[in-house]
Amino acid sequence: MSKFIDPYKQENGTLKNKLEITDCEVLGQREHEIVTLNVLDYLIGAKKLTVRDLYQVSSYKKIHELLFNEIYDWAGMFRTVEIAKGESQFLSCTRFDYAENDLNKKLIALKNATIKSVDDLAKHLGPIVSDINYMHPFREGNGRSHRLFISLICKDKGYEWNLSNKKQKYNSYFQANVHDDYEEMIEAMKETLVKNQ
Repeated sequence: MSKFIDPYKQENGTLKNKLEITDCEVLGQREHEIVTLNVLDYLIGAKKLTVRDLYQVSSYKKIHELLFNEIYDWAGMFRTVEIAKGESQFLSCTRFDYAENDLNKKLIALKNATIKSVDDLAKHLGPIVSDINYMHPFREGNGRSHRLFISLICKDKGYEWNLSNKKQKYNSYFQANVHDDYEEMIEAMKETLVKNQ
């Protein structure tokens, strides 16, 4: 019987990386440091995201590349293996073309929408956030990339997506992801969106 070999991993289970780190914990710590600084730079505007259209899956891929390119050769590229977390199986990579087309339609609808309230924005973002989470298109770094992507879209629409102010709000968002439920995610988004002054 042949054993599945994950092309993204070293023999010891640590992800292959440009830093040539072979210890999983050390890699996780170094990755956290690098990516956290990159995220902050984009959120405060020290680094500018230059994409043709923010409201496209290609921009989401670009964000992943910008956050992780110091660490992984495959930054910004969709995974080619199936992945799961706990009992949650994510979308098969053989279905990414369909998922990308569907997400692009939802993103374009949001781009063209007149947003007058938190409820309006949440109704558009709930399904997008749920679909991105279920897709989980990257081998690593999905959550951090999608949170930055959605934060930048919110900023463009005149809102802030604040997951950090209360643990309960983050838990609502996290549970909506686990349950893969649009309505639950819409409610979680309502709790975490704030109109910019």
